[in-house]
Amino acid sequence: MKRIRDNSIFLLTAVILAFVLQCRSPGKVVERPSFGKTTEFHREPAKFIPYFYVNNVNRGIDRPGDVGFFSKMGGGAGLLINQPLSWQWIGHKFLYYYMDVDFSPEYAGGVYPGDKAWSVSSYPGLLMRTYTPFWMKLHYGAGLNIRLANTQYDRWGIYAKMGVEFYNITSSVVFIGHPGQSNWEREFRFGYLYAPID
Repeated sequence: MKRIRDNSIFLLTAVILAFVLQCRSPGKVVERPSFGKTTEFHREPAKFIPYFYVNNVNRGIDRPGDVGFFSKMGGGAGLLINQPLSWQWIGHKFLYYYMDVDFSPEYAGGVYPGDKAWSVSSYPGLLMRTYTPFWMKLHYGAGLNIRLANTQYDRWGIYAKMGVEFYNITSSVVFIGHPGQSNWEREFRFGYLYAPID
């Protein structure tokens, strides 16, 4: 019962914090953008967008049926840096340089699945954000997955990411591959982008 109450308090706090964070001043109104210039609901897009998330990973767990038996929740924080597009890109599309620091568990050791250790990673890459109806956005991108510390597995790989945003609450999936090897990892992310909508 205590655990349910603690989880309810955490969820309520997260919802309140999400609404409070919407108070950031939106960009200037752009009533008549020049040809090919993108706007975020007719406002100048933010140059920097902080991103906070929790994730669910399967690093080191070989059998899909085993995933539910092991603790595999991590998290991290990232930053999207807006890069203006040239005139050929017409519409509500945004290009970002993306970087983050991620803390995720992985299992490794002599007896499967081994011991849990916390791996420190980064996911530098390029990310696109674009509109769908009803204030939803799609984001998709690719880049490098670099393990910075405390890992028993591959130190680097390439990843592809795709997901949706609704009022800055994000849900996405990341697929990580390692060139020359057959192992693939997947990561589910649930987070918040600090890019308030007016």
